[in-house]
Amino acid sequence: MTDTDQIPFDLYAYTRSAVAAAAAATSTTAATIVNAGIGWQYDGIPGSDGSNNGSDDNPAIPLPNQRAFEGPWFSQQLSLSIFIGLTSFFIFVIVRRRNAALFAPRTKLKGFSPLDDGHDSGYFGWIMPTLKTEEMRILQTVGLDAAILLSFLKMGFWLFFSLSCWSILVLMPVNYWQNGVLDGVSPAEDRDNATDPSALRETVTGVWTQLIFSSLKNKHEHPKEPLPQLPLPAKPAQAQLYHATHLLSTYLVTLLAMRAIWINYQRFVRSRQLYILEILESIPARTVEIRDLPAHLRDEKALAEYFENMDMPVESTAVVRNTEGLSRLLNQRSNALQQLEKTWVRWLGNPSDAEGYDPEKIMLLAAGAHHEDLPSSDVTDDLVRVSVDDDRTQRESRDDEESAQLLGGTESNHVFNGADTIRTHRPRPTMRKQWWNPFSEKIDAIDELTRQFNAVDRQVRRRRKVGRFPGGNVGFVTFESAASAQIASQTVHYPMPAYCATSMAQEPRDIIWSNIDLSNNDRRVRQVLVSIFMVAVLVFYIPPLVFLASFVSPGAIKKYAPWLDRLLDTDQRLRALVQNNLPSLVVIGFNALLPLVLEYSSYLQGLKARSLVEYSLLKKYYLFLMVSVVFIFLIATTAWGVLQELAENPMRVIDKLAASLPKARFFSLSYVILQGIALQPLQLLQLPTLILRGFYRLFLTRTPREFAELNAPPTLAMGNVYPQALLIFTLCILYSIVSPLIVLFGTVYFGIAYVVNKYKLLYVFYKPYESQGQAWPISASRCIWALVLFHIFQFSLFSVRKELWMSSGLLPLIVFTFWFNGHLETTFGPLTHHVNLSSVVEVLKEREADPGVAELAQNGPPSVARADVAEGVVSTDPSAVSAVGNGNNGGRSGSMTPSGSRSRQLLSLDPSHKMDREFTKLALARYSHDEEDDTLFVAQRDTKTDYREPPGAGYYPGVLNTGRRRYGHPAITGILPELWLPIP
Repeated sequence: MTDTDQIPFDLYAYTRSAVAAAAAATSTTAATIVNAGIGWQYDGIPGSDGSNNGSDDNPAIPLPNQRAFEGPWFSQQLSLSIFIGLTSFFIFVIVRRRNAALFAPRTKLKGFSPLDDGHDSGYFGWIMPTLKTEEMRILQTVGLDAAILLSFLKMGFWLFFSLSCWSILVLMPVNYWQNGVLDGVSPAEDRDNATDPSALRETVTGVWTQLIFSSLKNKHEHPKEPLPQLPLPAKPAQAQLYHATHLLSTYLVTLLAMRAIWINYQRFVRSRQLYILEILESIPARTVEIRDLPAHLRDEKALAEYFENMDMPVESTAVVRNTEGLSRLLNQRSNALQQLEKTWVRWLGNPSDAEGYDPEKIMLLAAGAHHEDLPSSDVTDDLVRVSVDDDRTQRESRDDEESAQLLGGTESNHVFNGADTIRTHRPRPTMRKQWWNPFSEKIDAIDELTRQFNAVDRQVRRRRKVGRFPGGNVGFVTFESAASAQIASQTVHYPMPAYCATSMAQEPRDIIWSNIDLSNNDRRVRQVLVSIFMVAVLVFYIPPLVFLASFVSPGAIKKYAPWLDRLLDTDQRLRALVQNNLPSLVVIGFNALLPLVLEYSSYLQGLKARSLVEYSLLKKYYLFLMVSVVFIFLIATTAWGVLQELAENPMRVIDKLAASLPKARFFSLSYVILQGIALQPLQLLQLPTLILRGFYRLFLTRTPREFAELNAPPTLAMGNVYPQALLIFTLCILYSIVSPLIVLFGTVYFGIAYVVNKYKLLYVFYKPYESQGQAWPISASRCIWALVLFHIFQFSLFSVRKELWMSSGLLPLIVFTFWFNGHLETTFGPLTHHVNLSSVVEVLKEREADPGVAELAQNGPPSVARADVAEGVVSTDPSAVSAVGNGNNGGRSGSMTPSGSRSRQLLSLDPSHKMDREFTKLALARYSHDEEDDTLFVAQRDTKTDYREPPGAGYYPGVLNTGRRRYGHPAITGILPELWLPIP
């Protein structure tokens, strides 16, 4: 079996994520199609640097950001966006209460507790509870990743709100005073063609060439002058104030952005530290991953003894083993089970109205026929457990359920289907005895598929019980103390180089088990191949796209399809539709495929965790968006032409920035308007999920298992959410001076995005694993590079305007920005990957001294219950009552911080914050090792499914996604799905 065969794949789960990615990609080019559809004009010159609008001789098309915006385009764009946004909003408030499984599926999760009963009190009852929910509550009820996303959106809102005030009060009046328009580009500059090679003095290269060599020229022309003179043109005071305001605005934008990034980084580090301290007793917080294990440590007991000899008590170990043969059997079992369930549904229907049909009786017969006395030795007995004392043995016995035998196999040839007493008008399904021979004997399909399933099921269970799986080069060690895990992950503990590379482990549900044990050489080869593929996509993506789109340009239609040209002449609206929208549809089609390719390439790259795949997609997709939206002028021609031009004169890149970016400011402004006002409210309707779910429900979904997986809550895909927000952040920073209006609509975008994503995080999305907020460091670095691009852009503008002193004044700012980026990594880098040991030890010491703190660390702070007691409200939570008894003076327990209790202050996150333990039950259930390892999704039974088993899609082929908390390989220890019959 190849590695790609083991990638967790389910048709619906992958298609749902694919459609979500396609929707994100479609929104990227939605501005283009709307811009083209409302009658904006383009007045390019045929054949001029790829910016023509098509002709008979050169049937090319203009790039989206090279269109000229004429007429009332701003009012049209704003009106259209408001119409789409308000329509989407009102449709959502009407249909939200009628279909909670679609618009609030998180409420179906076991342990879900709404923060406010008003969320379902009326059509608009969800708005105020969503707005009032504090971020600390988001952190405790949803998770760290959700809190960090909302923190980033909130940062963007306040940053651009501050810049909007500056733009309205200072920048726009100065621009209007100088140029007669609100933009920081004069109409005369718009008419200039700065890319004309003959206009050397109007380019950055020409201006600075004049600055450098003018001294030599002046020396020969004026030999009597003692020093070389730089001929600087005298500017009127009004122009000087105009340029000085732009320079001051550049510094202000940079400093405000840096301040926002710094404050958000502090908030991220604090939230991350405190969040991990809350789950300090969880298994992931006490587990490290060791890669490149030497041969003598590729055994569970030897690995445990290795760390215990260093006075690090070990609770359990697991060495990732080679399960290729077992994985193949699990796939066969899963396919046989699905075919059998579909055959039952084909016979009885779902729901079934057959007489005498008793699914419980049939399942009881199946379970009774499965019992067999298999050998008692189990490889999983010594896979994960290392007994040290009686106390730990009791805890291990509770966790062994994951690797326990569910149902035995049988060698009996008796077919047990319990179908003898069923009476229905439908005939029993039949099948050919030999599937490849259409003339072979017909046999009963249910009996035959039951035999096939039993046979492969026996092989799987026997292989799990008596098989021996060789150990790999990766292992997981769970310590008794989180402090030991932190020490092991931050120290060098093996004497030989290139062995035992140790880091904190990802959560078990986050791991891609087919990639976890790849060798370093294999991973490097994959990385190189994927990098080459990415470069090829970035370099050669746009030219073929422009080439294909050119076939629907006016010149191409007239040349290659004259009959269509005559047809278009009959109706100008039809011609406008074809000429303006079809090229954009080509772009949308290409962009819709790209995130799917990028995500799959991340799996093939060998990344070991799903969160790493998400962040790899974040980086790649953001890079693509930047190239296709901001730097599209660099790849508008052939890649070889770009490379040749840059080799001759690298400063031409800055020339292109100065010439192309100001012309694209209208496109960027319209893009931000559409994204913020129209598409963000549209996301509340979840159209991709709605369309995909409707299609599957009508044509593909038939069995109870398929309906249960169809209704499972969607997972928040960070790789699709962050790139679009980062692109808006970049555009708003980049054009904050030349188009000040953009920061106003950037404020609107981040404000609406904050509310929309906050609602979806509270009531729609559920993420079964946490990546501990690692999206923020990635996003922060992209924000810094947006500032660098902004500085280069302003430097090029000042240069072409011959404002050399102003452009020189930006050089220290560029240097300072690079220093700030490094300073961020130096200051916050260690705390983004580890938890400070002092707080860990302090919490653990007090846990040993006070059992109440141990409960606090495991289950979260019950501060609301204690506050209710203080206010005279009787709490029904026994743990909350116990906490009150341990507080200071009983009645003053509204605060989480008894005197002298440092760890209680740490774990409470905010002493004044009130949080009921019931609210945190769902989030903390992902880490509890006291509960059964079953599904978190428990919904009310409906006519199509009873949710008797957790979904198995998207985790590991052939096993159920049960919310695993141990690090045993799911092929060996995962729970197997059983027959799921139609609903009576």
